[in-house]
Amino acid sequence: MSETENSLCGTCEHFGNDIPEDTLVQIRINPQARGQSIAACDLPTNASLHLKVSAVSSCDAYSPAA
Repeated sequence: MSETENSLCGTCEHFGNDIPEDTLVQIRINPQARGQSIAACDLPTNASLHLKVSAVSSCDAYSPAA
C-alpha cells in the first residue's frame, strides 16, 4: 500500500459518493485502506465527464472532506 498525502482524492470531499460510508471513512483515515479504491469524482465541473478516480489520484481542485 502506498502512503498518501492529505491532498489526494481519497481525502477529498468530491471523492466516494458511490462508496459505502463505512468504507469511505476507512479510506479517509487509514492510508492502508486506500489500496485500489475507485470512485466517481463529484467535482461539479467534472460531472458531465463521469470521471472515475483512485483514492490516490489528485488534482488542483482538491477540497478536504469534512
